[in-house]
Amino acid sequence: MTSASDDRASSPAGQHTVRRHNLSLVLQAVLAAGRSTRVQVAHSTGLARATVSVLADQLLEAGLLDELDPDPTSPGRPASPLRLNPFGPGGLGVEVNVDYVAACAVGLDGQVRAQYAEPFESAAMSPRVTLRRAARLAARTCREAGIPIAGAGLALPGLVDGGGVMRRAPNLPRWNGFAAAEVLGLDLASSGLEMVVRAANEANLAAIAQVWYGSEGLRDFVHVSGDVGVGGGIVVGGQLYSGLRGYAGELGHVVVDPSGPPCGCGGSGCLKQLAGLGALGRGEPVRPARRRARWGLRRAGAVADRFAHRRAAAPGGEQRARTGSRPRVEPRTVRRSTGCGRLGRGASAQRS
Repeated sequence: MTSASDDRASSPAGQHTVRRHNLSLVLQAVLAAGRSTRVQVAHSTGLARATVSVLADQLLEAGLLDELDPDPTSPGRPASPLRLNPFGPGGLGVEVNVDYVAACAVGLDGQVRAQYAEPFESAAMSPRVTLRRAARLAARTCREAGIPIAGAGLALPGLVDGGGVMRRAPNLPRWNGFAAAEVLGLDLASSGLEMVVRAANEANLAAIAQVWYGSEGLRDFVHVSGDVGVGGGIVVGGQLYSGLRGYAGELGHVVVDPSGPPCGCGGSGCLKQLAGLGALGRGEPVRPARRRARWGLRRAGAVADRFAHRRAAAPGGEQRARTGSRPRVEPRTVRRSTGCGRLGRGASAQRS
């Protein structure tokens, strides 16, 4: 399991770190409630009222919170509720895939302000040409959003390291070793959009989004994205399980049939070659592909389940092990991204 919090936990927490943590607590409390007074925030976070008041003032000054007029109908002394500022800084999401580029701007309140997607043959173009196209689309999205953008996330269909470099992309071989996050940041800056850009695997980012916004209380599941390739993000205990090198969710390159068609990764019979859009388009039988896909999901679930068992047996996890409450990831706890809709349409076309 890898997360930013794991690295921070290994060093002493300074005053700046504590303040950032408490600011985050206040923001999360307001987000969870929709709108909340300072007293209510203090009650839900356990922070002192005076501390909450100071932190709220800092967030108001930064434009992250908005203060509403007091509710005269509330009992006692009317208090001014806080909410996330709908006109405060938002985030930019940019996606590059094999045959399209997309951009989306989202406000602090979680509302999509603008989004665009364009067909684009990224596999036939150089990474720089593709990212310039994506940057132009992102600039158009930001202009229409009408809110300041604090930072950008770049979703890529391949193995991306912590520095935003694409280490391996079987479907985009010209991207191998390419510093995608850095180059997109420069392209955005040339359009007048100075911001930090972080890049990650598209399926992992989709899995994180499911935890934050769409998991319906699930904390242990596999998110599968189906497009030209097949990707996966494994979530255990509400955190992304990325494995030793950060590439644990690469379901598309699980070998399902060693005698199957060759894959760009160097293997043969990978799940992508049997259940991806390319496989469906060239006539791979739908039912066998589905059986192989289910097998791949079970195998991914078993990996996450073994990790959860080790975590329960680790120091501090003895109680989980004794109670048998270790999380399990099973095929029924699967979330699919919208790209799978194209898979479904491809399957329907074959059946007709």
